[in-house]
Amino acid sequence: MPGVKVTATNNATQISTSSVTDKEGSYQVLNLPIGEYRITAERDRFKRLVTDAPPLQINQVLRVDLRMEVGARSTRSSSSPGRSIARCARCLLA
Repeated sequence: MPGVKVTATNNATQISTSSVTDKEGSYQVLNLPIGEYRITAERDRFKRLVTDAPPLQINQVLRVDLRMEVGARSTRSSSSPGRSIARCARCLLA
């Protein structure tokens, strides 16, 4: 799904880095320091998605696929299984 703002926030430092999905629904957040990250995805007419990514290690490329549900943006959705409406594919943190 294009046009999704994806933000990776380092849990220790609270520093955030954002990206926007392309027309194929892919995104990359590059040059992140090692650590644990909370991933947030937002787009109009979809619930805001918040999920924790596995810890990012040195020289690692981490794939984090996201599923977004139709709904009010102010409504929060988690990454738990549920009705999947749209998907961001080929999503990488590095």
